[in-house]
Amino acid sequence: MSVSRRRMPQSKDRSIDPGKISITEPSSGPPNRLVMTIVVTGIVLVGLNLRPTVVSVPPIYSTITQSFPIGNGARGVMGSLPVFSFAVFGAVAPLVARRIGLVRSLILAMAAIGLGQLGRAYLSDSALVFGLLSVVSLGGIGLGNVLAPQVIRHYFPNRISQMTSVYLVCTIIGASIPSLIAVSSASAIGWRSSLGVWGLFGLIAALPWLRMLRENVISTRSQSTNLQVWRSPTAWAVATLLFVGASLTYTLIEWLPQLVKATDDVGRGTAGAMLSLFTLVVLPINLIVPRILARSRRPYVVVEIIAFCAVVGPLGLVLIPGQPWLWVVVAGAGSSIISVALTLVNLRTRTEQGTGQLSGFAQGSAYLFAGIGPILVGYLHGATNGWVTPGLFLAALGLLGAAAGVIAVRPVSVEDELPPDPTPPASGAVNHTA
Repeated sequence: MSVSRRRMPQSKDRSIDPGKISITEPSSGPPNRLVMTIVVTGIVLVGLNLRPTVVSVPPIYSTITQSFPIGNGARGVMGSLPVFSFAVFGAVAPLVARRIGLVRSLILAMAAIGLGQLGRAYLSDSALVFGLLSVVSLGGIGLGNVLAPQVIRHYFPNRISQMTSVYLVCTIIGASIPSLIAVSSASAIGWRSSLGVWGLFGLIAALPWLRMLRENVISTRSQSTNLQVWRSPTAWAVATLLFVGASLTYTLIEWLPQLVKATDDVGRGTAGAMLSLFTLVVLPINLIVPRILARSRRPYVVVEIIAFCAVVGPLGLVLIPGQPWLWVVVAGAGSSIISVALTLVNLRTRTEQGTGQLSGFAQGSAYLFAGIGPILVGYLHGATNGWVTPGLFLAALGLLGAAAGVIAVRPVSVEDELPPDPTPPASGAVNHTA
């Protein structure tokens, strides 16, 4: 990959499209400092907006159903919409980025999150309409999930672990606050406005990337090659880790309030607070795990501890009731497997192109199968009229994560596991990052 670092000459030629140019790494000078400030702000806002659409609904289902009915079957489908949407839109995210550029793809993602959330808040009059508009917002999240690691790799090649920590912490904050205040805000301003406010934040998150379109910065050129990442054992291990983390996370986001109300007889507000705790407990873990994975000689120890929590947390919730807060914390720590996987997307690739394609492959395949989790747990709960069997299923996922983690943390790059590409790259191919 050859990189041009010459400053773009000041010219009156308006044919130059600043949306097709970007920078590879910061250099000295006020313009670059401004650009990097915009990028950091954009990454923070992207992270904050990748979870509210998912977690803002489960605590207030009973309030929403006063406006239109949502049956148990429809609710199970609603619980699986996030992961299925992430799979479909995550798989096409690298193609979208190559077609319209990285910055424009992020603008599209944030606009979809905001408009979809506003639409389902104020235009829904049935479960079907609510679900369809949810897919719009969730599709934007699917794009953002895949594009965010590539953005970090592109703009911060020497600070991947630090910026990954910042990004992951922001996603946890974005997952915790909406579920914590969902019940109280729905009571105060109604469920529609309670959801709609998060749509406004989604639109705000597009602003830094719109500003980037106005910046004349350094152009990045690279060879255009399709990596066959599915032929890499490490890629499959990372995808499996992500599958386990996504299954555990989104299944408990959907069913945890109902589970703890049934097993420990807690109120709706307390159940919502437990859901918030479940997502919030990952916050300190995300501050340290990316750095440990990047620097430790035995990163598998961290992964196995997290996998152990993924096994014990669900078992404690269903087999040892009476201490729901404890088991929610343990299960929340276990759900940080998803953070491990997202960190490894960058750490197990050597190039920006490898990062983008591994991110698309891992998230597309993982979320596709993870979508079965909420549906299967709902079916098992209905078939057994209890929560023990669903808890055993979630614990089995934790064991799978422990096995995949041993492979995923090996010091091997995905690119090194792939056979050489027999197709020569097109001469002068350009990777438009903006």
